[in-house]
Amino acid sequence: MKIKAWLKALALGAVCWGLTQGLDGATAEAKELPTVVWTNSVYALDQKVYQGQEGYKENWNLLTDNGRKRIAEAITRKLKAQAAEGKLPFKVQESSRELNADLGRDVEGVDSPIGIVPIVTTDASFHTGYKVGSDELHRYIIIAALDIAFCSQDEGGTLRILANIPLHFYLNLPESNNPNDMKLLSRAEEEEYFTRFAVKMIDEHLDFSKEKRLLKNLEEKTEASTDTYQVTSVNISSKRAASMFGSGAREAYLKKIIGDVFSSAYARNTGHVVYPSLASGNWHKDAVTGLWRTSLDSGHSGEKVDVAMKEADNKITLDVTGVGSGEVATKKQSDVNGYMMYKVWLKKSPVEGKEDPVAELSTTEQFFKVASAGINKDEHDVFRLLLIDAAAELGNRKIK
Repeated sequence: MKIKAWLKALALGAVCWGLTQGLDGATAEAKELPTVVWTNSVYALDQKVYQGQEGYKENWNLLTDNGRKRIAEAITRKLKAQAAEGKLPFKVQESSRELNADLGRDVEGVDSPIGIVPIVTTDASFHTGYKVGSDELHRYIIIAALDIAFCSQDEGGTLRILANIPLHFYLNLPESNNPNDMKLLSRAEEEEYFTRFAVKMIDEHLDFSKEKRLLKNLEEKTEASTDTYQVTSVNISSKRAASMFGSGAREAYLKKIIGDVFSSAYARNTGHVVYPSLASGNWHKDAVTGLWRTSLDSGHSGEKVDVAMKEADNKITLDVTGVGSGEVATKKQSDVNGYMMYKVWLKKSPVEGKEDPVAELSTTEQFFKVASAGINKDEHDVFRLLLIDAAAELGNRKIK
């Protein structure tokens, strides 16, 4: 598979569009903008470690061929809309050809081009079933994590991440508390919800115009142009959390989601160039080059694409330091129901400036002492959502 062929694309069938004004208001002629190649291809982290582990009611790999197509179309719409508004900080060379071994000619006027490489890092759902009387009710958490990476290519054909825009969010289903909406979803329905949510995430949150630091890396075609940041480790030092989420797939996926969600919020909040979290895939360090490497599923007949990134200048560690729960005391006790408070603690290090490095979040949920009286939420779901929210809250904190 010739990755070089993809990255350089074909002049035949290629379309170029971009803004007419630079970020400083000068015309494109006065300030030449970097050109990026967009082939309408969407990639996924190779996540073999998570496959076949559905004992925890979790479905992974919800990205389908149709989903790839719709995500690519959403990115194209965003690129064209921001180009028409004069907001794109680069020019786009769009290829009408798909990735294949026959692409071999350079894009006209583009030397050592940079490619837009959307990488789906999480495409999963967490399903919890409830029994209320004779009724079976169901809740879902849909996770969509997408890294919009900008890559060059080294001499060996490996894609090198220069810059990245992380988009990582989750969706609760059903969105209402109406038991009539709590229906069992088929695998196809979960895939459709994931795809719709990923497209909505792009429509509402992807904004190339705000990535000024990204532009500097693209102009110089190097990772060294500006400081880079990255979640390099997600730990669970809390004994209760460790026993609750165990080891293997369940623990790995929780760490992955925490790292993803923090990265997305932190990038939007700070404007830093944030590399993909090392907790988000099977990254391994090359002993010779010192680069972090992994492989991507291209979606083209099982083809794999190698991708690498240098060590970030600034390494971030996240740690689940505590989880706890307890019944809330009320003036009048009930034999039917009560209220349970859940709390989590998530710590970030190193500390930047005068920020508070610990997110402490809590929620109170009603529970029923009589099984037929109502739905009791699974504590795994409650803690998982609290930790996801804590990751977003930490990433959004103002650094003084």
